[in-house]
Amino acid sequence: MKRSTFMLISAIIGLLFGLGFILIPDTAMSIFGSTLDAHSRFMSRTFGSTLLGVAVTFWTTRNFKDLNEVMKGVLLGGFALGLIGFIVQIWDFISGVSNNIWITMIIYGFLSVGFGYYYFKKPV
Repeated sequence: MKRSTFMLISAIIGLLFGLGFILIPDTAMSIFGSTLDAHSRFMSRTFGSTLLGVAVTFWTTRNFKDLNEVMKGVLLGGFALGLIGFIVQIWDFISGVSNNIWITMIIYGFLSVGFGYYYFKKPV
């Protein structure tokens, strides 16, 4: 199997599980025989955001042969991880799952801004 094919398969797996853990956490976790309460749904969505960021990294770097291109893929994956994670944290805060998630909101916001800055920054 070629590396690009493996990376594509890995990206698809990350995308499917990531979306499942974010959008339908109870169904996604029932595959593993688990039932969730509000707090474990929060953690499932947080984990899903990580999987989506990793999926973006695998997808964007699957055909790269140049290190600069790989770095752009890693930066885009990090940006996706930070942005999706930040949105998930806000979603759970608004839904009342947790009132004490400011630190994770700050961390995901920091990751989103930092990775986004370096990804979208014009080369010098």
